[in-house]
Amino acid sequence: MNPLIPSMVLAFATIGFAPALAHADSTAPTDDASHASAPQSVIADTTITESGPPAQQRGFQMDVRGGYVHPFGKFARDARYGTARSAFVEVAAGGRVHPRIYLGGFARIADVIQFGGEAIYYMRPAARVNPWVGAGVGAEATSISNSPFSGSATFVGPFGRITAGVDARINHYLGIGGFIGGGLGQFTSVTIRSNDTTTDHSIRRKSFHGDLSIGVRFILFP
Repeated sequence: MNPLIPSMVLAFATIGFAPALAHADSTAPTDDASHASAPQSVIADTTITESGPPAQQRGFQMDVRGGYVHPFGKFARDARYGTARSAFVEVAAGGRVHPRIYLGGFARIADVIQFGGEAIYYMRPAARVNPWVGAGVGAEATSISNSPFSGSATFVGPFGRITAGVDARINHYLGIGGFIGGGLGQFTSVTIRSNDTTTDHSIRRKSFHGDLSIGVRFILFP
């Protein structure tokens, strides 16, 4: 996708006009035609530059997110990491196919690694403060060492998420915002590594698990 050609911050010019001043010579009434001077206009050109939000965005967009995630559900309890929050870092890149619509992919690194695609709808793409909502689907994976296995086990499965946030569009190139989100997933297969042996299994008794996240994001071409 071609990158968006950078545009300049909007400037608006206003021109003020001074009213025409008509001047006439006043004399005592006579039979002669009165003498009047021709009207003269004084025009003052004044340019005023106003600071406004950057232009609506199309094309390439990228963001980096960071924050905390708290998993919940049966798997999180069994894995013994669902009782405390953990930090995460996420990178996303894609494009604005319309000033209100973004489509792209992302990868999140935390106790559970997630990657997939996401769509975002911007509510006020021309404003400096721009709320948005997003939805994404993808795959996730996590590894557990030792209990209940003598080696390690890697769980893999699908997940989905919804996210909402507010961006502050600093200029055409940079924005910053906060967000909250929630995800729901289900591990469907497990790879067990033990004593130099690797085996793949389908999980029979599947259960759902989820997470809640909160953080900040830095946006390139907001």
